[in-house]
Amino acid sequence: KHILEMVKMTKKELLEKEEKNRIKQEKSKKTRESKKIIKEITEFLNDNNIPVDMITQSYIDEYVQMRLLLNRIDDDLATSGLVLEYTNKTGAVNFVNNPLVSERKHAANNMIKILKELSKLKKESNAKSLKTSGTKSKLNDFEAQYD
Repeated sequence: KHILEMVKMTKKELLEKEEKNRIKQEKSKKTRESKKIIKEITEFLNDNNIPVDMITQSYIDEYVQMRLLLNRIDDDLATSGLVLEYTNKTGAVNFVNNPLVSERKHAANNMIKILKELSKLKKESNAKSLKTSGTKSKLNDFEAQYD
């Protein structure tokens, strides 16, 4: 039955169907990668006692996007290489740096900025927890005993 359906389809319909399947596979791959990255960053946040709230969630989303971009750039660089051939108008062949190299550097710098912002949130969170946990008042009580 499946073979009969394929025979009835035109070449254009087959190409469209293959393209839809390819897009569907890419989306599911991207979703799996996103879930894996989210799990990693959430474990990192939990290990470092950084609360996950709306602010950190926005950083997590941004971090995931940067990681996915970085992964895609790395895949593209693996296939195309760091140097590309460029033929100018006169027909001379020149070698130029792949523009993806600078894009990769930019994405990596953005990831570092996001992680720095998350570490600032950790410092703020620790400062708040010291104030609310009564540690400061316990310290004052301890000092008062020896005055």
